[in-house]
Amino acid sequence: VATAAGTRARVQLRVNPDVDPQTHPYISTGLKANKFGIAAGAAAAQIERAATLPGIELIGLDFHIGSQLTKTSPFADAIARLVELVEHCRARGVELRTLDIGGGLGIDYGKDGDAPPPTPGEYGAVIQRALAPLASSKLRLLCEPGRVIVGQAGALVTQVLYRKRNEDKHFTIVDAAMNDLMRPALYGSYHPMWPVRRVAGRAELVTDVVGPICETGDFLARDRELPPPARTARPWPRTTIPARARPRSWSTAAGSSWCAGARPSTTSWLASRSPTERRRAGGAAARQSTCTRRGAC
Repeated sequence: VATAAGTRARVQLRVNPDVDPQTHPYISTGLKANKFGIAAGAAAAQIERAATLPGIELIGLDFHIGSQLTKTSPFADAIARLVELVEHCRARGVELRTLDIGGGLGIDYGKDGDAPPPTPGEYGAVIQRALAPLASSKLRLLCEPGRVIVGQAGALVTQVLYRKRNEDKHFTIVDAAMNDLMRPALYGSYHPMWPVRRVAGRAELVTDVVGPICETGDFLARDRELPPPARTARPWPRTTIPARARPRSWSTAAGSSWCAGARPSTTSWLASRSPTERRRAGGAAARQSTCTRRGAC
């Protein structure tokens, strides 16, 4: 296509360095068992071939080994593989302009017992040491931090609809569901959760916080110690204890209208500006009205 148009398409090759990111297997992207990139062992031959093609201009290499990394050693190991390839290119007269080391640095979700992830400063120091062999080159370094920048920028506020206890479990049913925050169902992920309004003197109970979708996987938290909702005159207390989960930016970025559920409304605050709001489609009653329909999903 580029040749027919009389131009050259600038390209970067994504390399799979076969490095274990030591994260959840569903968000691991840098092992040879993963579907991403060109295998490191085959990359050199592809680079040499790309340099001979008239329709493309090879300008760089990149990798991304996974998300929510809590150690820096996988980054260093992956960079070492790319440094070898860059030096291979130089030896054969292929001069690259960019090196993209992806992203993936994790954040602290507040789960007891989890070690805090490296800080951006610690991550940067490791990257600098790993790239030292290329210090004299003119390569432009690209980095793609995402979660570590915006992941802690938001909170999902949901309302308790009902409470239920069976022989083994206590359930708190809320009007948010797995389509609003998919990470617990998809990865078994932990998000801290608190009541918006605390009632003094009420002991915490162990409960599963679940949505109204007709799937057992529709949960936001399991076996979580939370204060019980305050009682009201209503048979089913609905509005007394909105539980605030901190899904970071996930609800906005990955929420959907799956199973007839409306996407959550959002309110944003920026310095020196008035709040902006995107309302839930269908109004406040949209989620509750779908509770009886979700069994068809």
